[in-house]
Amino acid sequence: MSDTLGKIDHIGFVVNDLEASIVAYEKALSTVSSPSGITLNPYGFDSLPTGNEKSAVIGTDGQRLELIQPLNHHSIYYNHLQIHGEGLHHIGYRTRNLEQVTSYLVNSLGYTKINDLPEQNILRGCRQLVLKQPKQIHFLVELVEFPEDLLLMISDLARLDDRGLQAVIRQVDRNDLVIVLSAESEPIKQRFFSNMSRRAASMLEDDCKLISEVNPLTYNQCLDNIHAVVRRIIREGNLVLDSSK
Repeated sequence: MSDTLGKIDHIGFVVNDLEASIVAYEKALSTVSSPSGITLNPYGFDSLPTGNEKSAVIGTDGQRLELIQPLNHHSIYYNHLQIHGEGLHHIGYRTRNLEQVTSYLVNSLGYTKINDLPEQNILRGCRQLVLKQPKQIHFLVELVEFPEDLLLMISDLARLDDRGLQAVIRQVDRNDLVIVLSAESEPIKQRFFSNMSRRAASMLEDDCKLISEVNPLTYNQCLDNIHAVVRRIIREGNLVLDSSK
């Protein structure tokens, strides 16, 4: 099973001079063509008015950089800047079930939490947690969880009418479905099985039973794949949500 952390949300850099770095990064990467593309956060990374750092987010999805300037030695970025100089500080990954993913990374893969609890980033409307990788690598990993990523879980798909659910089952990758359903409750599994042929349902059920445990990174990756199919079917107008379920 894959231990891929997920889709990259942003890449974070520590800098000595935020304003000068904004100009330099814009010019070098050409990701922003106007000041309206820049979001400045005077309260820094933790979204609290500590005055220990200031930051800016440059770019859009797929090309988002976060520039962070520590203002004093109380900043969690200060030591990194002093030891390693300007440059890469962390890679932020967009994830679901932040606590579950964190527990897996810490207990199974040897990551170490930098901050004990997730912090609320008011600027971006997300929760985030920074971790140190088990190997001697000079950049950290940040998990980022947005509320909208929690809105469509596999249990929500079980509320589709039969025609819509059958359309999803036909078009999603079977391996993704096996992994995701193996982690779900029996009623949700049966909702899917009942919309398949008896033979297909029996084979899928047997495959689900072979999986004793699913790590949350693999689960999230497979769920993302299913969501991509669902979003496409919705755009085509072929899904109807059964609100009575």
